[in-house]
Amino acid sequence: METNYPLQVRPEIETLHTGTEQAFALTVWFEHDIIPLCDNHATQPPADIKKRDFEHKKLSETMPIGMLKMDGIETGGAMMLRNARKDRMKRLQQALLWLDEAAMT
Repeated sequence: METNYPLQVRPEIETLHTGTEQAFALTVWFEHDIIPLCDNHATQPPADIKKRDFEHKKLSETMPIGMLKMDGIETGGAMMLRNARKDRMKRLQQALLWLDEAAMT
């Protein structure tokens, strides 16, 4: 099935050495690739119902996978990194909620 929203490949954070590098790579992926796709889907969903459902499912399954990766980043006790990770998780939860709300309308 053709898709309007090509998902970018999630960064392989396991190859990065520090929690800061890992958090940065995931943040860039979410902010530049995933969040815009969610925004686009919520504001301009495909007219075809099957395609709309498929796109919603794909996005709503991708978000938690990335969130689990973000949550699993070791902070090493660094409060700044810990707070940044926490803020990013809240942002992602809000985006997922908005995506789900848009699917119900």
